[in-house]
Amino acid sequence: MSERRSRIPKVRQGVRKGALLYSSNALTVRPLSTPPRDLSPAGVYDLCMRFAWGAIGWGIVIYAVLYLLWSGLVVYGFAAGYLSLAVRLLALALLTTVAARSFHFSNWRDLAPYTLSWAAIAILLDAVFLVPFSGWGLYAEWSVWVGYALVAILPILTSRKVPGMTRSG
Repeated sequence: MSERRSRIPKVRQGVRKGALLYSSNALTVRPLSTPPRDLSPAGVYDLCMRFAWGAIGWGIVIYAVLYLLWSGLVVYGFAAGYLSLAVRLLALALLTTVAARSFHFSNWRDLAPYTLSWAAIAILLDAVFLVPFSGWGLYAEWSVWVGYALVAILPILTSRKVPGMTRSG
């Protein structure tokens, strides 16, 4: 009886380049600047799905957590003031840093498409959830655009590796 070839790629020891591990594992995230090895329809599909999960998935998670935090601050009467702003900025920095570091990219250029997608998703979800209540004037406020810029820029600034800190394993 002949063995059939499995469609699930086998995990093997990869080659370490910079901070990324390149292997045949389907779950390994590669930077966009690295050309895909497999240009077949299945390989292109895998590349697109990795980007979609990273961009859309994390974008929705970031928006949902910050929206929930803002709703909690409004309900308990802490929405105005510098303390509220500090709490929201701290939550944004923490959440986007976790999201950015989950990719293990060593180059900011590889992370930029993801962070720009997160900002675009925030703009789109604000149009869906906030515009019906506050109107399109929401986009006329400069502080809203500063928030979108922070979603795009903050992960790039906070995801840098600390010299001397390595992950063992």
